[in-house]
Amino acid sequence: MNLKQFNRILLRALLLPVLSLAVVAGVLLLQVLHARRTVTAIQVSDDIIAATTEAQTLLVDEETGLRGYQITADPAFLQPYEEALPSFARLTASLHANLMAQRESTRTLDGIDAGEQTWTASYAQPLIAQIGAGGNANDPALNMSGKEQMDGLRVRVRQLLQRETELRVAEVRRWHKEVQHTVEALLLLALLAGIVISVTTVRSLKRVSGAYQKTLDEQREAQAALVATEKLATAGRLAANIAHEMHNPLDSVVNLLYLLRDERDPVLANEYVDLAQAELTRMGEVSRAMLGLYNDSVLPDPVGVSEVLRQPTAAAFGPPVPPSRSPVGTRRNA
Repeated sequence: MNLKQFNRILLRALLLPVLSLAVVAGVLLLQVLHARRTVTAIQVSDDIIAATTEAQTLLVDEETGLRGYQITADPAFLQPYEEALPSFARLTASLHANLMAQRESTRTLDGIDAGEQTWTASYAQPLIAQIGAGGNANDPALNMSGKEQMDGLRVRVRQLLQRETELRVAEVRRWHKEVQHTVEALLLLALLAGIVISVTTVRSLKRVSGAYQKTLDEQREAQAALVATEKLATAGRLAANIAHEMHNPLDSVVNLLYLLRDERDPVLANEYVDLAQAELTRMGEVSRAMLGLYNDSVLPDPVGVSEVLRQPTAAAFGPPVPPSRSPVGTRRNA
């Protein structure tokens, strides 16, 4: 595995969790946007419900103020009625805007607004004018007409309130389902991302581990080859040094033998022999020193005597070793 492949594996191992988190974040963002729209719809329904409830209160204030004025003919009792009229107009305008934002029909609200204006124009204003002029305020037909109109207004307000309440309940249920779906989607994505990341990471680690083990094996082989080469080089240098140390005494012995061949003086001949013997002794010391480098075990090995005796001599002790020939020793014995 080269460096480029290792960088590719490392980049994949780093990017995969990031991409998984990005996918999870994207899904979570979509779910949050859906939930936000649902929550906004719930808030609009709450505003409509609150405004409708307030509209009921304003209708009660209008009717109560008018009834108090009808009974007492005191203009002070008209204050709730007079204050409720502009408030009801502003409230219906706000309700109309919320219903349009909710993309719901405004037919019921338009009927409430038109009915309130009709009740005011056809019943409340004539009754106030009649009482102010000192006329009879107990006309049964007029009072029945006003009562029927107000009852119709209350029915339409309750219908609007009931519809918005049901719509809010539906939005809340949908919001709960969206939250549940969001949790389920996040759990599923987290599980899938964990499985994918785990499998990919294990594969990448196996590849990296295999490449690392292969590199270690190659390094061990290269190191073993280097050690073997160094041993061979050391053995070569050692052999050269041994050859040099053995060559000098041999040259001396050869020269002494050459001189000894034509020497007639016994004293000089013996001196040449002693010198040759000294050089041979030096060679023996060098060879023993070289043999000392080989640390063979000097401990005795257990041997079964009966088994050795049953074996042939050649198999037990090996082939006979020929006697060593020593020119110097032969010459001295001569």
